This record gives sequence, structure tokens and C-alpha cells, in this order.
Amino acid sequence: MLLLLTAGSAGAAGPPDGPGAAGAGGPARAECRTTVTGSTVTARCYNAGPYADAVQLHIECARWWDPDVDGMRTRLDPAESGVLSDRCWFGVARAWVSHERIRDVPDDSRAGGRGPAGGPDGRQPPLSDGSGMQP
Repeated sequence: MLLLLTAGSAGAAGPPDGPGAAGAGGPARAECRTTVTGSTVTARCYNAGPYADAVQLHIECARWWDPDVDGMRTRLDPAESGVLSDRCWFGVARAWVSHERIRDVPDDSRAGGRGPAGGPDGRQPPLSDGSGMQP
């Protein structure tokens, strides 16, 4: 039985891997090693890069009546590892891990560019003396 295991992006091409990738000094996505034992596939992933990565295990089952598997996406933050595992009922044709870089939103941009105090530049709005006139 010949089994094809591929690690990498399914569909759209992602940023390049390797040292210095994306100018950040490390890999742009997590590295995953996939193994098959019987009808169970296990992927062990480690994110050595500076960005969070969403990894997802995909399995194409060997029999036409056996449904293919698309596991849940799992977030791996920098320096974090994880294990993805799933199975077919009867034999695995191929398995791979897809990656999607997670771009976190900075805290102050959720409020439309305003700082935590609510003013347009993050400062407190001017106080009124009660006369209705602004200072």
C-alpha cells in the first residue's frame, strides 16, 4: 500500500517557510509531522515562528463510502505545540495539514482607532464647567 502524506498549505499559497521568512527571523508557519497507524492519522505540530498559526488536519479516506475528514482548526501561538488526530473507518488514502496565519487585531483598533478613554486621540474629552460653554 502506498500512502502519500503531505505537509503544507491546501489551496492558497501561504508565506514562505525557513529562516528569515517574512523578515521576522523564523518560519512563517508551524512545522507538522504526520504519521499513520492503521486508520488513524496523527499530526504533531510546533510553531517556531513569531506569528500565531491555525493548523487543520485533513484526511482522504481509502474507501468511497468512508467520509473524508476535515478536523477542527487549532490555534498555535509562537513557541506552542499541539497534536491533531482523527481517523477513517477503513484505511487512509492521504493526509495533510493546512495552515492559516492568524493576524491579531491590536487592542486600540477595536474602538475605531480611539484609545481606551474614548477621545479621538486617546485623551479624556474636555470637561464642562456646567455653563454649557466648552473651555
